[in-house]
Amino acid sequence: MLVAYGVSRLNALILRANPQITVSTLQQYYDSSYIVKFDDIGFKVAFAVEQYDANRAGKDDPNYVQWVVELTQNIGKVETIFPLKFHKCTDEDYDSFYEPALSYKAMFAAAKSRKNFYCIDEGQSVEVFGMGDQTDYKRLDFMMLPCKQHYDSTGKVICNTTLQEKIDYLGSVDLVVMTNNMRFNSLDFTKNALIRETRF
Repeated sequence: MLVAYGVSRLNALILRANPQITVSTLQQYYDSSYIVKFDDIGFKVAFAVEQYDANRAGKDDPNYVQWVVELTQNIGKVETIFPLKFHKCTDEDYDSFYEPALSYKAMFAAAKSRKNFYCIDEGQSVEVFGMGDQTDYKRLDFMMLPCKQHYDSTGKVICNTTLQEKIDYLGSVDLVVMTNNMRFNSLDFTKNALIRETRF
């Protein structure tokens, strides 16, 4: 039946017998040059690496690993790195996130009590743009790397561990990211249509 219909429409098109052509265009509102400034949209992000088990112990011992948080910018194939300052999230940080979505309330409460998450310091210009490696871009990177041996303020050696010890320390882990999120409820025609929530 579908084949017969297709043949009849093709015949109508060839003979110019009143063909019906439907065009559907999906416009992309933003192009790759649009800059998203976190402060302007109230976007917040927190991150942690936790043991992948019921205890969810934080994996951030400086004797084994180190966090690196930075903005990576590539314009005209010239890469520039902007290091960012960050800290263990405080109760005030957690409270500054939107109310968690219903399905994440328990997860949010547990994350707040474990205190494994890190937050980016305020007062830094965090912005991103670009679609990927085929265009100019600026992206936010947070990476957990093997630590490098150094000394603390008292002269104590930090990170005096072997690579195998670092691997054993990490074991099976889970990268967890928590963000503010906004979504539009297409079934709501009131001022509450824009839903602000925290998700993982």
